[in-house]
Amino acid sequence: MLFISDQIDNGTILNLSQSVRGNLIRIGIYLSIYLTVYLSIYLLRSFHIYLLHSFQFYHVLFISIYLASLASSLYSNLSIYYTILTSIYLSIYLLQHVNIYLSIYLSIYLSIYLSIYLSIMLTSIHLSIYLSIYLSIYLSIYQITPPDFLFYLSPHTPQQQEQKIIFVTC
Repeated sequence: MLFISDQIDNGTILNLSQSVRGNLIRIGIYLSIYLTVYLSIYLLRSFHIYLLHSFQFYHVLFISIYLASLASSLYSNLSIYYTILTSIYLSIYLLQHVNIYLSIYLSIYLSIYLSIYLSIMLTSIHLSIYLSIYLSIYLSIYQITPPDFLFYLSPHTPQQQEQKIIFVTC
């Protein structure tokens, strides 16, 4: 039986195990980022933009937050940047495809929600994971949407939009 500890001292073995652990952490973080970007692109392109108020949009949001909370248990600083990047990505997508006022409201809503979530996540990792699972199940069952956003997400005819503009200007 070969004993590696006879040839390599304990410090080298400890450094080797830390480097392997660091590489596994990086692979897991890159994989979670790739999966979230892939899922968000797939779901947002597969469904019509007016279906963003249904559970698909919330699944994209909570899958990204859940993966970020998993990454935060491995490396907390990167998860903060990752959740900020996810909210910026969703805001840019909404700016390109939806009403500009709606995208501003949704980006504010997402930033406030993510800041509250990050404050919870930094105090207790396990509590944040359970909270994100509970919220995703709750939202997928009841399909809750932010208030006053349903009107903007519903399809409108040009006549209805002109009537709305005339009503606002008069």
